[in-house]
Amino acid sequence: MCGITGGIGPSAPNEDLLFAQLDSLKHRGPDDNGIFVRNGISLGMNRLAIVEIAAGKQPASDARNQIYMVFNGEIYNYRELRAELEQSGTICQTSSESEVIINLYLEFGLDFIGKLNGMFAIAIYDSRNTSLHLIRDRMGKKPLWISQSNNGTLFFSSEVRALMLARRDRTLRTEMIAEVMQYGYINAPNSAFNEINQLPPASVLTWMDGEIVTKKYWEPDFNTKLDIPYEEALEITKKLIEESVLRRLVSERPIGSFLSGGYDSTVVTAYMSKLMQEEIQTYSIGFNSNQFNEAHHAKQVANFLGTDHHEEYLSPNPALIVEQIAYVLDQPFADSSIVPTYLLAKFARENLIVALGGDGGDEGAPANFRVDAWRI
Repeated sequence: MCGITGGIGPSAPNEDLLFAQLDSLKHRGPDDNGIFVRNGISLGMNRLAIVEIAAGKQPASDARNQIYMVFNGEIYNYRELRAELEQSGTICQTSSESEVIINLYLEFGLDFIGKLNGMFAIAIYDSRNTSLHLIRDRMGKKPLWISQSNNGTLFFSSEVRALMLARRDRTLRTEMIAEVMQYGYINAPNSAFNEINQLPPASVLTWMDGEIVTKKYWEPDFNTKLDIPYEEALEITKKLIEESVLRRLVSERPIGSFLSGGYDSTVVTAYMSKLMQEEIQTYSIGFNSNQFNEAHHAKQVANFLGTDHHEEYLSPNPALIVEQIAYVLDQPFADSSIVPTYLLAKFARENLIVALGGDGGDEGAPANFRVDAWRI
């Protein structure tokens, strides 16, 4: 997890504002930070280094200093893309994802986005035509918030809190109160403020001369139906899950697993055990209440897979946790699952920086229905 921020236009952040924004995002990237500030354009980044730790400093630029870029996320196939570039005659000077992205942009323009396999929020400044491109991954796993002022300046950031520093004139979006009460969250792409919104998933936004054009670069195809036997479908699914887990094991940091004992996290951890050479660290938390405690399921799975299992039983202070979570989330979110997730991440962070989890498995099946928090 990294944090990116910046802006383009007459009121683009100066160094003082940019550093203040980065300070508000420092929890997203403790390893390094950097800025690029030129008349009318600002890019800033806080980095959490996972791959290519020595070579991945940002903002990054091409050899001619025409293209500048910051990005948050992971490009799982960047090594294959680097090999493709070199096969076509482009020599990469480093082994970083950043250089691969910039060279792909130089060679293919914005069509390069379709080549990326990963989770990402990317900002590319092209000084050749004074344009800024903001790109968000297909599923919207990485956040990217945007705001345009009356004079045409475009601001962007990984979190709303950084944009709040740039948009002192923001106004509360009162409709969000009803949304939170009804759904438990603010409907995308909105925020709590009228002037701040998300860039939708699978979208690319281009700013040029104060004008913004937003396009979808990908849409899911729900019309394709496979008429194949169940056994074949099962083998395809297993292969896809294994390939997906394998791509996410590329890291120069130790990798662990959030293990609840449910189907999703168990499947991920099982494939990690199969694919990794070393013993896996698994983490779970339990509560001193039988109603909510599932730690015994996680321990059974850990014993079966032979992982180095860590568990902690908690009796959390609700008032303190709510305050901490409110700061972390940056937006109202009324799903109670955030409490154990937050506590688990905090526990694992004592030893790990990178961990895989099973979130999203239900949605991909699909077998996850919205739970009514309140019934009247």
